[in-house]
Amino acid sequence: MATLESKDVPSKDELKARDAEIKARRKAAKHLYDGGIPSVRGQIIKIIILGIIDAFAGTIFFALIGKNQYVFAAILAIVTLTVNWIYLRKGGLPAKYLAPGVILLIFLQIYTVVFSGYISFTNYGSLHNGSYQSALDATMLAAVEPVEGAPEYDIKVVKGADGVLQLLATDMSASKVYLGGADYATHKFHEVTAADGLVMGADGTA
Repeated sequence: MATLESKDVPSKDELKARDAEIKARRKAAKHLYDGGIPSVRGQIIKIIILGIIDAFAGTIFFALIGKNQYVFAAILAIVTLTVNWIYLRKGGLPAKYLAPGVILLIFLQIYTVVFSGYISFTNYGSLHNGSYQSALDATMLAAVEPVEGAPEYDIKVVKGADGVLQLLATDMSASKVYLGGADYATHKFHEVTAADGLVMGADGTA
């Protein structure tokens, strides 16, 4: 018959010692996760840095509110509150190391890619902020060139007897003055003579 070897059964004192060792290891691991016991100097430095960040974020927040950029203001407020919660709460050591990198990744990489994709499928930009009429005016100004040898006119805005604004064109070479309005049917361009009377400017000056 096979003989069974007897094994030593741990005593109560040994079991208590093992439990105490396991608890000590867990406590050490928890302290490591929590970042240990913070020093007074570290706490003061952390509060000062968070205060500077909050002041800077608050300035930008109210500037965005003043420009009616409520979406960006809300995002800034959420990010600022999240950063304060991460660094002021006890524990969460991994989050404290990851938060700066994640925030920079979102704003410098992800936002840039998304915004670039949005721009590529829209007309949003500095060259598309004007109205359709302003675009036509700019095109006409860029396409029109003076004719060589043509007379040059000095253009001023004046007010007619009926209160309608008109254009007063002075031919500098021929010393002739012409008057007309935007509505050619009612205010045709014609030469102004002394018999027409005094011409007043739009501000009431002669």
